[in-house]
Amino acid sequence: ATPEECADAFLWEDTRKVDNTGCIKLNGYEYEAGIEYIGKKVDVRYDPFDMGLVEIWYSGERKKKVSPLTIGEYCGKVQKSSSTVKTTHSRLLKVYEQENAKRQKQRIGVLSFRSMKGGSDNV
Repeated sequence: ATPEECADAFLWEDTRKVDNTGCIKLNGYEYEAGIEYIGKKVDVRYDPFDMGLVEIWYSGERKKKVSPLTIGEYCGKVQKSSSTVKTTHSRLLKVYEQENAKRQKQRIGVLSFRSMKGGSDNV
């Protein structure tokens, strides 16, 4: 037997479902399985004493070896593109203005019986 076959014989295997981001979690580490496996179950073969490299298996075939994801402390600056569209008005505010104008017209058309009695509207 070759050294590779001997090492493969002692690997642990577990089944994981790939989440919506294409990642799996295993023993507190997160690995990127790939977007092609989203929602599918994959077999993960690994050495429990060395979680630095795991194998992703699908349909009985080894597909890839992956390392744990490392998320950095900082992200790069995003360049603002010059092709952004400048807004001139808000459609929501325009609708509210129209509704307010309708209410104002309704209020103006309302009869006030206070003025007929000789009383004041400020009561």
